[in-house]
Amino acid sequence: MNKDLVVKTGTYRDKGTGTEKGEYTKIGTMLESENGEYILMDIGVDLAGLYIKQSKMNREAGKETKGASLMVGVYARESRMNQDQGQNNQQPNNNFDDDLDF
Repeated sequence: MNKDLVVKTGTYRDKGTGTEKGEYTKIGTMLESENGEYILMDIGVDLAGLYIKQSKMNREAGKETKGASLMVGVYARESRMNQDQGQNNQQPNNNFDDDLDF
């Protein structure tokens, strides 16, 4: 089963519902083979920058950051996809009958 590795770096307020939600950055994927689990890290991710954002978020929430560690969540990809589908029930508008001048 594939799992996403994500770091919470902030919060935002959903414009539609007004509820506070977490802002996450995916940093890699955990995969499983017959030899065990392994991780594919996204080399474009700035871990130090994520640490700074996470530390700032914790300070603003009154939480203490101990050491130079980054808290990473591991989520089954299937459960995250189901959550995303449940939150976006709008059907796309595939009406492409517009006349466009190129």
